Amino acid sequence: MEVTIQNFSEQLEVLKTVIKDASFLSIDCEFTGLHTQRSVHVFDSAAERYDKLREFSQEFLVIQVGLCTFQYDKEKSGYLCRAFNFFTCPRQILRGSPDRIFRCQASSLQFLSQHGFDFNKLFAHGIPYLKPAEVERLSKALEERHAVQMEALAQNGANAEGNRPKAAVPKEIQPFVDDVLESVERFLKAADDDGTPSAPPKEGEEGGIKGDEGDGVLHLAECDPFRRKLIYQEVKARFGEAVVMETQASVGGARHVVVRRAGPVSQQTALLEEKQRKEMADLEKAHGFGRLLEVVAQSGKLVVGHNMVLDVVHLLSQFVDDLPKDYQEFKSMVKATFPGVVDTKLLATEGALKDVFSSTMLGALVKQLGGKSSSLPPIEFVPGYGYDSVEEKLHEAGYDAYITGLCMAGLCQRLRGKGSESPAEEINARSAVLKPYLNRMYLMQSMDIPSLELDRDEVQPVRDHVLHLTFPKEWRTSDLMQLLHSYGYVTVHWLNDTEALVALPTASLAAQAAKQLKNQQAAQKLYRVQTFAEFAGRAGKQDSPSAKPFPSVDTAAAGVTATRVEADETAVPRKRKRSSSLGSAIPTIPEEDEISDSPNERKAKKKPQPEPQSPAKPQPKAQLDKLFEENDDWS
Repeated sequence: MEVTIQNFSEQLEVLKTVIKDASFLSIDCEFTGLHTQRSVHVFDSAAERYDKLREFSQEFLVIQVGLCTFQYDKEKSGYLCRAFNFFTCPRQILRGSPDRIFRCQASSLQFLSQHGFDFNKLFAHGIPYLKPAEVERLSKALEERHAVQMEALAQNGANAEGNRPKAAVPKEIQPFVDDVLESVERFLKAADDDGTPSAPPKEGEEGGIKGDEGDGVLHLAECDPFRRKLIYQEVKARFGEAVVMETQASVGGARHVVVRRAGPVSQQTALLEEKQRKEMADLEKAHGFGRLLEVVAQSGKLVVGHNMVLDVVHLLSQFVDDLPKDYQEFKSMVKATFPGVVDTKLLATEGALKDVFSSTMLGALVKQLGGKSSSLPPIEFVPGYGYDSVEEKLHEAGYDAYITGLCMAGLCQRLRGKGSESPAEEINARSAVLKPYLNRMYLMQSMDIPSLELDRDEVQPVRDHVLHLTFPKEWRTSDLMQLLHSYGYVTVHWLNDTEALVALPTASLAAQAAKQLKNQQAAQKLYRVQTFAEFAGRAGKQDSPSAKPFPSVDTAAAGVTATRVEADETAVPRKRKRSSSLGSAIPTIPEEDEISDSPNERKAKKKPQPEPQSPAKPQPKAQLDKLFEENDDWS
């Protein structure tokens, strides 16, 4: 079901019911951009990675949200599914509401356009949104203004100006004001004669009637705020309590003054109350998509995503509240909005299913789960809320949310050791099979922190095998490889043009290299070497020790040998697709798991360096998979 501002209120009422009856919900988002200049690297701590994701969320917007409800059908041992695809776009419906900045990356918009994204629909009919704190502020301001209006009506009439200073009418605007006063006078005279407004003034009069005739209302010409102020001031001075005025927006958004003949105080009160009710309704409309997240939070339902950290960060930042700087406060914020989350990427890469799938990208994963040995239970769409399973719509948020839910159902069947022929059990936040994965979100492009943990502290890996190097900006990967080639296979992770983290096979080799290179650097003064602890301490980023540290790895912890780095020495940063089923003619898009080579690699092509003289043990397959995840297309 496609949802825009035109049918959001109607579908929100549907969602209130179906979310209550759902076993679990699945989500997905599409963004206007993904990366800032501050890149992630594989040795980020959990708090450092969160800080970078928080920065990303402040730069770009969610413009499409997919939500799919899965309701368990006990008789069929399957699920009844409803898929919703929301277009979300910032807009000003109320005065005083935030006028947001729409930032984007060209590559992201190009990617979405090539996948059929309807930008006309987004900008024309996108659902607005306000955060709860913004709603509270605007609601309070409206209530205060309404109280002042009612008090003014009771004391001085509907158009009381109180103690406002009177503005002088500029000579060049005086003809406009005179035309307005003449129009109002004709309007009142016609109302006195037969109860209807007079005919419009002759063509070209600025203050003339515009809009429908015969409705007992005079619509003055659209004008700027200062002229509207003068209209209120001068009409009040001329006609006193004989008229009631208000400002309305035209179809195109321009504002104009509407004049009515004043009736009894009771009638004026009724008109004012109706106007105030409309303003409060507009506030609810402006709250928009934020109302849906409140429904989700209140439901307490399990929320499922695939590689969902970026989705969660953006949803909270855009629709709930500004993200806190403190990482622990962020965890509390996530759990307040999504009491239970499960990441299907984590299910497919850890535990019993760790080495089962050749690819854990979303499109590839659902195909493997639905292959010859299908694990997918029966799933039916409610009419009007589904997708044609034959036609893929990858990168449409509603469709991606749907296949995320399919993966969830299939993975749970696999974890229970069952196939599609076995009855599927209901999946919810209390499912025993999900206990090891509950409230954990897969951490992309991290070598030794598998997930962000909402219920506990993350493991704190020992990184004694990692060195930090500072060097001239002309250096490339091959120069670093040459410097360190005698210490075995190493992996280089660039931080910027002049800094990199280098993983050696073992902590003892790293200590040996640090000692020898520090002696050399004093003489050469070309580079500087530090242990990872020294680097982290200098930056003020060293995490406190954990009660459950990882052991120092015995191989190149970054998960890729020197020979592979050399082979890609002149490559530009790699970009990945979320699904391998896309045609090769469609370019890839950088996403949150992009693996970046050195910025300097693009400057010149250099010959590959020789094989290291002291090869270390081969990389464990799990570490290789971890680094190269989501990069099936290396074109």
